Amino acid sequence: MSQSFIQPAFLKTGDKVAITGLASKIDYDIYVQPAIAVLQQWGLEVVMGESLHQEWFTFAGPDSVRQHDFQTFLDDHSVKAIFSARGGYGSSRYLDDINFTEFKTHPKWIIGFSDITAVLSQVSVFGIQSIHGPMPKTFFQDETGLSLESVRKLLFGETISYPFEPNALNRLGTGEGILFGGNLCMLAHLIGSGADVDTHGKILFLEDVDEYHYSIDRLMVQLKRAGKLAHLKGLLIGSFSDLKDQAEDFGMNVYEIIQHWTREYDYPIAFGLGIGHEARNLAMPVGRKTNLIISEDSVQLRF
Repeated sequence: MSQSFIQPAFLKTGDKVAITGLASKIDYDIYVQPAIAVLQQWGLEVVMGESLHQEWFTFAGPDSVRQHDFQTFLDDHSVKAIFSARGGYGSSRYLDDINFTEFKTHPKWIIGFSDITAVLSQVSVFGIQSIHGPMPKTFFQDETGLSLESVRKLLFGETISYPFEPNALNRLGTGEGILFGGNLCMLAHLIGSGADVDTHGKILFLEDVDEYHYSIDRLMVQLKRAGKLAHLKGLLIGSFSDLKDQAEDFGMNVYEIIQHWTREYDYPIAFGLGIGHEARNLAMPVGRKTNLIISEDSVQLRF
């Protein structure tokens, strides 16, 4: 059932935030330096993990380095938020070795998406809110600035609500529940682990990138068989980007696959939302009580 999640303190001018490499390596000059400038413009002090200057094969340094950075910032009470520099792969490799004792006593915002879904899910198990949204590598992908501004608003506690464009495939209705979700592949990967979240009574959002259609189908089957789709209050479908094959190769497109595996349920479903690996990636307050209203004219999320 839905629970009440702890909300970390909103940021204020002068607060310290960290950027660290939780997963894949990143080009510091191209992505991190411009991101630091943005955060400083927000009035924040920025500290950085050693992992931002390291690489070990595809990773931002060995697991031990990334784990040490993350542990350091979790335990440092002066750090009020932690941004993962990017996603890619690797955060779940050391997640079971992180000591979250200080974090659970002194919660702070953790921001990321894609592979960082593993971390956000772990935080959700503890009943603490986090932010699924742009990271330094993707700060500037949305040329309108709306995605980055949505992160700032959530961090600083400003009022935010999302009106999305309607879609003819939407299942109309209303729902109220705790918002949870992220990368479909990662959510399936976490089933049975310590970061596996009970989705009963939640509004679930899903996105993914770089998959085959059959793989999307298999992942949805996994969610369904694990009971993750049965007791939702609503389902939000973000972007499914850079797919490796065509819908006709499998026989159904992504939306048809999702409709197929949710056909026995009656909760509202919205398709084509600006969440995921596209330029538009609006920040989602994971763990926040949310109202979902899907009508013929609009899709509204109110937090």
